[in-house]
Amino acid sequence: MNTRLNAVGQVRRVAALAACAGLALFSGCLGPRAVMGPRIFVIRPELSVPKAETKTTVTLGVRDFVAPQQYDRRMVVLEPDFRLGARSDDSWAEPPAAALTRCFIDALAATGHFADVGNAFDMARPDTVLTGELRGFQENKTVQPPVAEVELRMELREAHSPRVLWAGTLREVEPIAGDQTNSLAVAMNAAVGRLSVKAAQTLSSIEYVPQDPDAFLGKGKK
Repeated sequence: MNTRLNAVGQVRRVAALAACAGLALFSGCLGPRAVMGPRIFVIRPELSVPKAETKTTVTLGVRDFVAPQQYDRRMVVLEPDFRLGARSDDSWAEPPAAALTRCFIDALAATGHFADVGNAFDMARPDTVLTGELRGFQENKTVQPPVAEVELRMELREAHSPRVLWAGTLREVEPIAGDQTNSLAVAMNAAVGRLSVKAAQTLSSIEYVPQDPDAFLGKGKK
């Protein structure tokens, strides 16, 4: 009798151990792979912005930058034959135009040149308004080695007049090191960081007096 009970107990223990082993194996197979999905990368460069030599009472509102439809969250690739494609398993965490708007506001504020910098729609009456059009944000394979490429057209205007104070197109490229999954993201963050700092330095060098109707930018006459 005891022998039979012991045998039954052993069978149950073996079955339990087998079930646990199977569950562990099943979980191990599904665990890492179940959480694997599209890779998502952020645009969040470290900004090292030199302080401006002068401080003014001028306020600057930045409108949300705009971009063509292809520059959404997809990681766009410009092929050697100038065909636009995208990485199938990778994407940006947010549209690049939104990320650049935030980076530019941060960089402009860090110069200390303006009395206030922010999103134009959140400011009551900014003295000047900056607009931007994203014209390039891609992995450019038409050159070797491929580069991360970002290009932005900007216009600075008086907020309450049609007068353009400054306009220009800035472009930055960064070689893509290797073919690792995050190589494009690393290169693009470097390019965006330099572009943001360059724009902040350019715009903080202006001479503009809102109260003066003959105010000017750069070397113009007061």
